[in-house]
Amino acid sequence: QRVAMLMPAKVAGGKPAGLNQRWRLYRYREDDIFKMHTDGSWPGSGLNAGGRLVRDIYGDRWSQLTFLIYLDADYDGGETTFYLPRKPPPRVGYEVEIHSLQGRPELNGERGRIITEHDAASGRIGVAMTDGSRLKVKLANLHYSAPYGRGANNDGELVSVAVPQGSVLCFFHGEHPLSLLHEGSLVTRGVKRIVRSDVLY
Repeated sequence: QRVAMLMPAKVAGGKPAGLNQRWRLYRYREDDIFKMHTDGSWPGSGLNAGGRLVRDIYGDRWSQLTFLIYLDADYDGGETTFYLPRKPPPRVGYEVEIHSLQGRPELNGERGRIITEHDAASGRIGVAMTDGSRLKVKLANLHYSAPYGRGANNDGELVSVAVPQGSVLCFFHGEHPLSLLHEGSLVTRGVKRIVRSDVLY
């Protein structure tokens, strides 16, 4: 509840439903690194009446953001480093998520696919939403994912984030268009411990 107001109000059509009870504890010692990867999405887990872990205890919620709590300060290195791709202009077929739409806020967090090229005159792009509706949206109101891999422009930059002890770092994961490749960079001195959970929607 202390951080609920800092989370996106809607992601993939859902509202925040708390933190996943499936917590993971990570310890990085000197010379440890967690190479580039993306975090997966998880169902809301919890303990049943018998005290056993149930992977999908609720049946109606999945994680959309990683939630990392940093426990230590006495280490060097160990930043979380994100790969930020340089995106090409949006194209027909790209998956999108609507955000910051003032006139129709109920669409914020909803997903669709681009169906028309960017119209320079109106500044809008045609989007087919997952519910079958169609609308024209400004580029500034779209998060979109561009294809990666063979034939794609994979130029980008690395951005490292050093997180202070007792702080939390959140970022999109799973199939979200803003899920980024990242690494737990090399620890050069000391021990870094973090707790990972997930924000459920």
